[in-house]
Amino acid sequence: MRGNLSPRYIGLYEIIEKLNPVVYRQDLPIDLGHVHNVFHVCQLGKYVPDPYHAIIAEPIEITKDLPYEERLDQIVNRMIK
Repeated sequence: MRGNLSPRYIGLYEIIEKLNPVVYRQDLPIDLGHVHNVFHVCQLGKYVPDPYHAIIAEPIEITKDLPYEERLDQIVNRMIK
């Protein structure tokens, strides 16, 4: 049921594809898996920039002797002799 005080928009989600001039595909989280991820432009709201939405990443220190572990991801080919 939709009342006057019900939220009209939920979240800020990235547009990942423009299907045509008025239809967009969004990157929705898994918990919204039951919602179709393609929306008409009239269903989208304009993003208003807010400094609290920005994620500030801390700098990462990288050294030349950085240890790492190699692991097999997948076998792409094999040959039997």
